[in-house]
Amino acid sequence: MAKVRAELVRMELALGPATAPPAPALLEHVRKALDSETAMLSFQLGDQTSWLWALDHEGLALYALPPRAAIEREIDAANKAIRGDATGHEAQARLWRTLFGPIAMRFQQRTRWLIAFDRGSTLVDSQARFATAAPAAELPLAALVDSSRRPAVYMAERHIVEMIPGAGFWLESRERRAEPAAPLFVGVGDPIYNTADPRLESTPKSAKPALALPRLVGSSAELDACARAWSGDHVLLKGAEATAVGLRAQLERNPAVIHLATHVVESSERPAYGLIALSLTTLRENQLLPPFEIAGWRTHAGLVVLSGCHSAGGPRVPGAGLLGLTRAWLMAGAGAVIASNWETPDESGALFSALYRNLSGQRSSSPASALRAAQVQMIRSGGWQAKPSYWGAYFVMGSQ
Repeated sequence: MAKVRAELVRMELALGPATAPPAPALLEHVRKALDSETAMLSFQLGDQTSWLWALDHEGLALYALPPRAAIEREIDAANKAIRGDATGHEAQARLWRTLFGPIAMRFQQRTRWLIAFDRGSTLVDSQARFATAAPAAELPLAALVDSSRRPAVYMAERHIVEMIPGAGFWLESRERRAEPAAPLFVGVGDPIYNTADPRLESTPKSAKPALALPRLVGSSAELDACARAWSGDHVLLKGAEATAVGLRAQLERNPAVIHLATHVVESSERPAYGLIALSLTTLRENQLLPPFEIAGWRTHAGLVVLSGCHSAGGPRVPGAGLLGLTRAWLMAGAGAVIASNWETPDESGALFSALYRNLSGQRSSSPASALRAAQVQMIRSGGWQAKPSYWGAYFVMGSQ
């Protein structure tokens, strides 16, 4: 026994600090909190070797994966294939095999996957509970393809997938979550972005916003459709009412859902982060809501949705910027955030109507399961909305 223990210690030291054993107490708490249908998968990307920690109620397993550079190349290839509506699923299937192919069948059979995708923190690193690396914001999980099945299926057809900042955050948030005060839907969209907007009252000729963003015409219809799908009270802030002051006033009511159908623009700082663009101020200035301001708010909102960040012709928003907003809403107290990995069309929001029908129709439904049901509905609908470039853009980050 002594020789075996010594050999295990030697092997652990040879693996290096990146694979240090998780803290036993926290690991055990997390294991007990997982139900029989849930597995937690934590990816650490390393220069030489990457690692996957897989945990369920039965125990923990460790798997070696290719180095960071190889995995990030496969992520880029999968994103390009999905966004370009490429025929065939080779890139998506290859990335699925790399990330999930090695894990034991018992993990494959869990219907719910909680996934942490980091460059540095381990599965139970409570010090890095908000430290999610940029690739996580660009990882098209729902649209990856499991080619081991015949016929091949999208991940959304097999698993309820939720991104988490880390196991420590998930466990802590799970224990302190408070239910929203009322089943209230708050929608914010179709802001006034430029002085040519006919909804704007007379404007001095000298007043010009720094950013003349195009109007998101479809976002008004999107909010209306979502409000109809939600079986409960709703408040819609459109046009001149789509302001930070109006949003904060509704946050105090702890709504079940906050749906933001607005542009997200890139900051000028480096590294860049996302800014939620709201209606022009009374001085005709741009009203841009940064992550650090949101993080200082306090809310018990159940779900925050960042839908189509901008129309297809709008400015490109890197995944890292959007991830900054996702993290900020979680820090403010939101239970979960749905966000987009890439550009989304300015349309009436069929995916989100399906999401809210599922979410409000079954009060026990989680945002992750409701999004998954909506994505499956899109897959089986036919037409352009069945393409993963549409429904595969969205993911859930949270603790529910």
